Amino acid sequence: MKILVLESWNFPNSSLAKLQDYGEVFFDKIEESDRKQLLFEIEPDALFIGLGVEITKADLEKAKNLKTIITPTTGLNHIDLKECEERNIRVLSLKGEVDFLNSITSTAEHAWLLILSLLKDFRKDIFHVESGRWNRSEINTFELNGKTIGIIGFGRLGKILREYAKAFRMKCLIFDIDPLKAAQVSEEERSDLDHLLGSSDVISLMASYATENSKMIGEKEFGKMKSGVFFVNTARGELVDENALLDSLRSGKIAGAALDVLDNDSSWNERTPANHPLIEYSKKNNDLIITSHVGGNSKEALWKTREFVVNKFIMSLSS
Repeated sequence: MKILVLESWNFPNSSLAKLQDYGEVFFDKIEESDRKQLLFEIEPDALFIGLGVEITKADLEKAKNLKTIITPTTGLNHIDLKECEERNIRVLSLKGEVDFLNSITSTAEHAWLLILSLLKDFRKDIFHVESGRWNRSEINTFELNGKTIGIIGFGRLGKILREYAKAFRMKCLIFDIDPLKAAQVSEEERSDLDHLLGSSDVISLMASYATENSKMIGEKEFGKMKSGVFFVNTARGELVDENALLDSLRSGKIAGAALDVLDNDSSWNERTPANHPLIEYSKKNNDLIITSHVGGNSKEALWKTREFVVNKFIMSLSS
């Protein structure tokens, strides 16, 4: 069996050594600009990928021997799942691995970093000092204490974020399309989407992505938000209408936004697209913070998740 591991530098050596007991293992190099080309050169039976590698229908048509794709992610929109199903290619991931995922907190921590950065005017303050200024009156900061945070999506990460909000003495409103998840909080915190949008000072999007909820936050939803709201997305870029978000920033309807994800960023090959409207706006405006989909990228999370999917793959070989 041929096993190709892309982004192999993110895997513990102990896990890579385990794989070598089950076949010939190939690794990419960090300096390779198009590591996906190895898929066609090596023609592996099993392929390990991360969010930085998109597997399309055209790729799968060329990958004649591929039987299993393994990804240490919960989101799967970087893989053409329909084509995999038609070609009888298994996809192993972290989706549904609730017990294990409860130990991974880095995305929720990053969401909280972005919330604090917005309310403390962090980006502007850093540039302020770097430019030689020391005038506190030019920096607008806010306390979280007493403010209302609306959390859209009450899965694993939404629950952790609620814990952080409580520690900062915030009021919480929770919306989830699944009534069983929403029922896990008090009636006082449980909310429909419209009420959450209109009542929250901070809105954090933590929902899972599916085709049916693409652009679930668009012009209508931004219009229902209270003026001066702060908006944070660490879920998936596909959940937000980016043109509507940009319009809301330009109009001043929302006071600031922080994004760790952008639409279709899983297909970017380690470079941002030229003239991306949100990125261009952020270069000139401190009310938009963009980070490079690093929420789940802590050293601990990288190693734990990759160790987990390697073990899951090995266990699947005997099933």
